[in-house]
Amino acid sequence: MSNTDSEDPRKGFDGSEDPENPDSSGGQDNPDAMSDEEVRDILKGFEGEFSDSDMSAAVPAAQDTGPGPGSAGSDTPGLSDDELSEFSDQLEGVLGNKAKCAIIITQLRSARFLAALCSLTDISAQCIDSQNGACAVLRELDGSGPEDAARGLTEAVNGLAAVLAVNRADKVDMHLWVGGKEGTSYAPPIILSSAPLFVEDMLTGSLTVQEVISEGTHVEDSGSISKVEAYGIIGENLK
Repeated sequence: MSNTDSEDPRKGFDGSEDPENPDSSGGQDNPDAMSDEEVRDILKGFEGEFSDSDMSAAVPAAQDTGPGPGSAGSDTPGLSDDELSEFSDQLEGVLGNKAKCAIIITQLRSARFLAALCSLTDISAQCIDSQNGACAVLRELDGSGPEDAARGLTEAVNGLAAVLAVNRADKVDMHLWVGGKEGTSYAPPIILSSAPLFVEDMLTGSLTVQEVISEGTHVEDSGSISKVEAYGIIGENLK
């Protein structure tokens, strides 16, 4: 075997000699060869390009995942369902889509009698006793709910006249209702001068039904009276 055949076949991989280029040798300078430092610099350049491209791809991917916590499209952080519901109610009140307060003012002598009438006409209300006449604080405040209640009550009871006072977007309107029809509009001071004192405070939001109860005033909930009981109460008051 010749000396050429006995040479180490791994030469060329370690940089000492290129087996496919017999003219090259580890002992001679090659002007086209790159130093280790130049190779490392080139590799670093490739790594930077890949990092930039990966980052640009990651940004849209993160954006496509949808809104995260605190973004405009997410639910308000830190608020319970009750707080969100209260905020929604307040917003509807400011916009006027939902009344802040609605009260039917009557000259009926008994809150229980008024609550019985509300029960028969499917009106959800808390009825308050007063020497000036019982009043019904309505629960249905969305849309035309207050007007529907006044219409139903005065239509069901022949000859009953009532004033509906409604606060929408901090504007109080008062109308007379008779026979299921809306009648004369009154300036609030005219009605409030003869209405129970709590009416104005409730319309302005400075007093609640619960506070009226705590003061000792009798309040009757229409929801606590069945229709059978309502007929009995009405019969007693008509004697």
